[in-house]
Amino acid sequence: MENGKEMLKKNYWVFLLIIIFLLALYLRAIPGTKLEYPRLQAIDPYFFFRMGEYIIEYGELPTQDYLARWGTTVGGPDRTTEHLVTFWAYPIMYFILYPVLGISWYWVGVWIPAFFGALQVFFMYFLGKELFNSKKIGLLSAAFLAFVPGILYRVSAGFIEKEPISGVLMVLGLYFFVKSFKVKEKEIIRDIPWKYLVFHPFSIIHRTNLEEERVKTIKTIAYGIVSGLFFALMAGAWGGVRIPLIIIGFFVIVSLLLNRFPRILFYSHIPMFITFFLVSRVFGGISPSINSVEVIVNLAAIGLLLVRYVVERFKVVKEEYMPYVVPVFFLVGLFALGIASYVYVDIGEWIGGNIERISNPMTIGVIPSTVAESQTAGNFLRNTLSTFGTEYAVKAFQWPAFLVYLSAIYFSALGIILMCYEFVFKRGDLEHILVVVMFISSMMLAMGAMRLAFVFAFPVSIAAGYFLIRGGKYFLEGSRKFVKDRGYQYLKITGGVFIGLVVFTNFASGWLMANGIGSSLTDEWYESLIWLRDNTPEDAVLLEWWDFGWWFQYVAKKITLVDGGYHSRRPTQDVAVFYTSPLSDGSLNFLKKYEVDYVMVSPDLISKFGAMSKIANWGAKVDVLPVFNLINSYQEGDKTLLEYSGGGQTVLVAYSMAGEGDTATLRNVTAIIKTPQGQAYVKDIGIGNQIIRNDRPNSIPGMIYFAGNAVIYLPEAVDDCVFVRLYLFNGAGMEDYFEKVYDKLGMKIYEVRYDNFPENITGDYIDMVDR
Repeated sequence: MENGKEMLKKNYWVFLLIIIFLLALYLRAIPGTKLEYPRLQAIDPYFFFRMGEYIIEYGELPTQDYLARWGTTVGGPDRTTEHLVTFWAYPIMYFILYPVLGISWYWVGVWIPAFFGALQVFFMYFLGKELFNSKKIGLLSAAFLAFVPGILYRVSAGFIEKEPISGVLMVLGLYFFVKSFKVKEKEIIRDIPWKYLVFHPFSIIHRTNLEEERVKTIKTIAYGIVSGLFFALMAGAWGGVRIPLIIIGFFVIVSLLLNRFPRILFYSHIPMFITFFLVSRVFGGISPSINSVEVIVNLAAIGLLLVRYVVERFKVVKEEYMPYVVPVFFLVGLFALGIASYVYVDIGEWIGGNIERISNPMTIGVIPSTVAESQTAGNFLRNTLSTFGTEYAVKAFQWPAFLVYLSAIYFSALGIILMCYEFVFKRGDLEHILVVVMFISSMMLAMGAMRLAFVFAFPVSIAAGYFLIRGGKYFLEGSRKFVKDRGYQYLKITGGVFIGLVVFTNFASGWLMANGIGSSLTDEWYESLIWLRDNTPEDAVLLEWWDFGWWFQYVAKKITLVDGGYHSRRPTQDVAVFYTSPLSDGSLNFLKKYEVDYVMVSPDLISKFGAMSKIANWGAKVDVLPVFNLINSYQEGDKTLLEYSGGGQTVLVAYSMAGEGDTATLRNVTAIIKTPQGQAYVKDIGIGNQIIRNDRPNSIPGMIYFAGNAVIYLPEAVDDCVFVRLYLFNGAGMEDYFEKVYDKLGMKIYEVRYDNFPENITGDYIDMVDR
């Protein structure tokens, strides 16, 4: 019994890590219980699912993906140069699991992302432990990462995408990089048990006759190489590998500027980066170019490392001036770069563009700025308590409001402050710099793109765990002066209970988030896609907005012009112009050039109209279709007044009813829009396929369109555009060119009638880029 207690006390971390891993897997598996074929999470996973299915069927990736980018890439794009690790990882799991358990490809696509997501949590323990030599910090780091609500949808069941795999590779890359510069001084061990070598293979170097310092250098280089290999694999999984690489480059530069130069950093960073850069060439099109930000930052870091190494090795300056060498070189380099950017405009534009791209990764271009993943710093900060905290649970369970202060984001901020304090006053080391740089850099990136909040979750988890353990230690040490032995024990128990409460409340928020995740492929979308699959030719070309391209390609088996992976100006802008402009010869030539067979419109495009308009006008102007929801209804005799509200504005619609027999008609229909600046009549009112014109003087142009329990305001600039005509007016006035073949649950599909096209429509279309 005593031996059992000792074993439990010694290996407590193993049991706790298993529990954390299982809880992480449980949360990530919850969304999978709501799925059935072919439903997955979101839209993008359908692309990776389709590629994996192709690998399983043909044993390779398509060199010409004919379903994608019709008319823009001859025969379709070559998929053998994209995301190779992500494409192959899931089918490999299928090849392993199917013969043993008989699991179908669909269920591999559902459950394996959740497993990889939980695996990130498992390895997070080792990263946190390695950073600060503390099992407790490692456990809490893993626990916080397990329960962060805001990243669950990207690492849970049904999200067969890049993040589940790349997150594992990123943590392993960071773990071995940390090990490379934290190789400990140890005596040479002559007789190492084989069990130890299984988990510490590089320890076999200790069995050589090399000196301890040489052994340490070799291990550092070896860990750096392994780190580079994992980052190279991450490059094959996700282009987001540039984030940890930029972080590491900045970490080295900041360390040198702060005069932290253990020579081991020289042998750590350079092998890591060289290995990554060379091995990532294997992945072809997604390997980093020499002028990419991550490469330049790391080359600058290597240059400063070499400067410091040479100056120190050959004693170029006196020892007391050594701390100033790198800062002087750094400032001189910045000054020279500034002069060069002033003299050579191209250099200046390149520098400015990259600075903006780092600080606003999803908003620098017209098209990226319209996607749902882009966000402002204000939105990011407002959402942190729900994304990285307990706000979901506090509101849903009506807990006391103060429990929101148990959010991971608060503890992580305190952890960063504590790390800075320890670095300055307690002679902190490189690990403090790395976590602080990781926290600040990934936070800046997350402010520009919701997707990158995924990366920010890792330093948040580490810093939060660090504060609870290291900050708790400071508190307990300070309290010993004021409490006796028994009181001190009670204080420790209270601290443990407090940490348990923190973990539980954050878990509760994660649980709520996980239960709110499901498939975005709704019944109305699914039925329309199946209709397309079963009722249109196999080689039919479909036109819809790019967001939904992966659905059409996998579920409907239809060729699309654009899809979720295509964000280039050509032909995305042309698609946007088609939908947001009135029908013209240019519109018809556009359809004929790309051989479009069917045009689809859906209610989703009402909210996306602003994005289409911005892309169509390339940022010069944006027209939107505001929706106002019914909030009040007033009746007096045959007169009715309806009140609609939205966006701080109000729309009032008044009409009277007149009946003749069994027929009731609307009369005297008027609409007023009220804003904080005043009110005015709206010129037109749309009901069904009809337009009622208001002849009142001083009416503002535009149209109020009835749509169930809501009205839509159509600005004059777009009230006659193709989308409005096809969706709201059922193609009225365009029947010669578009025949409606599907209309169900708000989804409408039109077949293009080329037989009625005028003779001057030859398909000779000049796209917007050339214009």
